[in-house]
Amino acid sequence: MPRGVFPRRYRPVRVRLLEKVRMPPDPGACWGWKGAVGGRGYARLWDGHKAQYAHIVSYQLFIGRLAPGELVRHTCNHRRCVNPRHLVKGNNADNSADMVQSGRSRILSRQSTSRGSYSSAEKRCREPG
Repeated sequence: MPRGVFPRRYRPVRVRLLEKVRMPPDPGACWGWKGAVGGRGYARLWDGHKAQYAHIVSYQLFIGRLAPGELVRHTCNHRRCVNPRHLVKGNNADNSADMVQSGRSRILSRQSTSRGSYSSAEKRCREPG
């Protein structure tokens, strides 16, 4: 096998992540996710050991590691977005404040679905289908 070519099951996580992303012409736009989606609407990716949230994998590959207790938040409010420019680290309090501010809180939201609530920003970025 030529150097740099990996059998399907041994491909690096970065390669698998980028294979499942629809890159828009605008680098500032959400990266559309073509892979698996979990029950709460978040992009999922197999890292070779277990299924991970793809936005967390993207953050760790392109930006850096997370300390215990830190999580990755979407500035675009699009659960399937894995564009590292739209990802910031924070904690549960930051995430809850973002949720209330953007109208994604189940208590404060006007539009609720079986998979949670969506803000108008998230509705604009969501992939069709």
